[in-house]
Order: sequence, then C-alpha cells, then structure tokens
Amino acid sequence: YADDGFAVGVAYILAILEQGSRFDSLHWFDRVKTKLLADEAEYSKRLATREEKAKMREKQRRANQSAFSFLTGNKDKTVKPDVDDDDDDEEDSNTRALQLTGRRIKATKRENELLYFSISGARVFFRRNDT
Repeated sequence: YADDGFAVGVAYILAILEQGSRFDSLHWFDRVKTKLLADEAEYSKRLATREEKAKMREKQRRANQSAFSFLTGNKDKTVKPDVDDDDDDEEDSNTRALQLTGRRIKATKRENELLYFSISGARVFFRRNDT
C-alpha cells in the first residue's frame, strides 16, 4: 500500500480536514514499527530454537551412526540407520514456514517505511503557511 497516489491522497485529506495533528497523535507509524519489532524478535527466537534443535538432531544422528557402525563392524560409516522420514518432512515444512515468516516481516517493515516516507513527503505539499 505504499503507492505515491495513496500517500498524496491521505496527505490531501488530512490537510483539507485539518486533521494532521490528530493523525500525528495516533502515533500509528510508531505502533506499527513497535509491532514489527516484536514480530522480528519472536522470529529470531523461533529461528534460534530451530537451530538448536537442528544441532541436537545432528548430534543424535552422529551418535546413532557411530553406534550402528560399531555394532555391524563397519568402520567406513557409509551405512546409515533408518531415519524417520516424517520428522524430516515436518522439519522441512517448519523451516519453509519460518523462512516465509522472515520474508513477510522484512517486506512488511519495508512497506511501512516506504508508506511513512511517502506520506511525510506528501504532507509537505499541503502544509499551510499562515503568514
């Protein structure tokens, strides 16, 4: 929604109705920015948790692999034990969802910044000089 025409329209309506100061008192852009920062913090937390789980799973796989090769007498470790494919599929799905969440947050943050700059710039055109 960061179209210049939209920003000019909002700025025009705020100027005609003399609602610029009331719009500013809403602190709308600040609140959206705060919400996006909270979303970004939650995303970072989920990403760190996912990375920790991945490290633990890799450590477990290595332990299972070395235990399996010890039992079979295989020293080259090329034979892998059966791995639960459902867990891998679920993990891939969660990873894709997490990546999409990160992209959505980044895009929304950028869109909000563009809208802020567009409306702020457009409001300059309709500013009154009472001299």
